[in-house]
Amino acid sequence: MAIENKDDARFLKNLRFLQNYHNKSLEDPGSLGGNQVTMYLKTPVVDGKYYILPGFDQQSKKIIESEDEVGKRFSDVIEQGLVVGYDSADEALAALPIIYKQITGIDIIPKRKDVE
Repeated sequence: MAIENKDDARFLKNLRFLQNYHNKSLEDPGSLGGNQVTMYLKTPVVDGKYYILPGFDQQSKKIIESEDEVGKRFSDVIEQGLVVGYDSADEALAALPIIYKQITGIDIIPKRKDVE
């Protein structure tokens, strides 16, 4: 498993997309358990690749629970190459907290779907 490099083209592309999403969400954030929500990152599988994508719907201000639905909602973003996928869940879950901290300054520990 490759460790995410902050100078890597994939890291920078994914960071740019998620940073823009976060910034737009800050204009009118949602709330979950009293906490502000701007991204609620998920790792859906699309065409065999794992993507780090927002599970927060900016229009409804609700969390999209289904990873499949998140993948479908952002299929155009994937097709346009605005985000780049990972070969494994482990790779995506290793990159997720690095990207999240870069954007928010907050440390998180992502949960693996297969062990919840």
